Amino acid sequence: MPAVSWLDQERGFRAAWFELRRLRRRAALRPWTILLLSLVAAGGAVVRQAMERGRYQASLTFRVLEHTQGAHGEERPVTKRRLRDYVRDGIFTRSRCRQLVQRLGLFPELQQLSVHRAVEALRNDLEIEVFQNYFLKEDLDTSSPRSARLRITFSYYDVGQAERTVRALGHIIVAHEAEARAEVADQLARTTSAAERRAAEKVDALRHQRAAAQYELSQASAAQSPGRLVELAQLERTIAASEARLERLGDDRSVGDLRARLERRGLLLHFDLVDWSRSPAQALSRNLRLTLVGVFCLLFLLPIVGLAVAAFDTRVHGEEDLRRLGLEPLGHVPPFAADALGTLSERLPGG
Repeated sequence: MPAVSWLDQERGFRAAWFELRRLRRRAALRPWTILLLSLVAAGGAVVRQAMERGRYQASLTFRVLEHTQGAHGEERPVTKRRLRDYVRDGIFTRSRCRQLVQRLGLFPELQQLSVHRAVEALRNDLEIEVFQNYFLKEDLDTSSPRSARLRITFSYYDVGQAERTVRALGHIIVAHEAEARAEVADQLARTTSAAERRAAEKVDALRHQRAAAQYELSQASAAQSPGRLVELAQLERTIAASEARLERLGDDRSVGDLRARLERRGLLLHFDLVDWSRSPAQALSRNLRLTLVGVFCLLFLLPIVGLAVAAFDTRVHGEEDLRRLGLEPLGHVPPFAADALGTLSERLPGG
């Protein structure tokens, strides 16, 4: 006798559909049990949802531009290749984050334990994304500025607090860049003024040398005059070059002073807010949202719980259950008035 494969012994789709119909009829006999278990499961889902705190995101996007090379020959700034690290570690320092946490009252539970934990929570929930970063490209055209996009996103349990926090972070960036650029402009003005003073002192010294050379030429003999004239001509060329350099430094000092004043007033900053977006606030109230969650979970769990109760029910309810056990029913006796006479419950003591 050839062996029968286990695949051939498996029942087909019709048998599976028949089994589902049988479980559905068995589940209809235990409606209250199924409803109670479904309500308990849905209530657990509602309680868990109520205990969870929703998080809201607020973000802003900056366009970072560098200074272009102007008509006065100022140099392009150093490329910030790690702009993200610069913002996180150079601008959002822990001291500034501590002041922000205490001022806005962020993470009150963590602040009661330690302000340091609240600061770390703020930095962990802070996301800094750099995109369209053209600082990474070496552009030979220095007449147009390179740029990058910087998006700052902060998530918190309260939508209003998330908005206030991300706005405060944006103000920190703008204030830091204004201070840094103003300091650079002041340093440039001081350096240019010092170079101008040194150049002026050099020109004065050369002019004294020229006066001395002219006096020596007037006192020189006929044999010494040609050599004195050559020295005087070289000195004149040196003085002319030094005076031209002094004039350029004077112009640069004027430009540096003007730029320093403009930087203090914030007129030359290229740190523009180009986009403001946040996740929309919930349109539904908390109670209505929990109610909808409960109704959805109840409707979803009812058929699943019904099938589970019907599958684990050991009682025999009809002919289909007997046939599934391998027993062939011989017939059915309808209930009648004396059907309980002689039953086991009556024959047992105390029955």
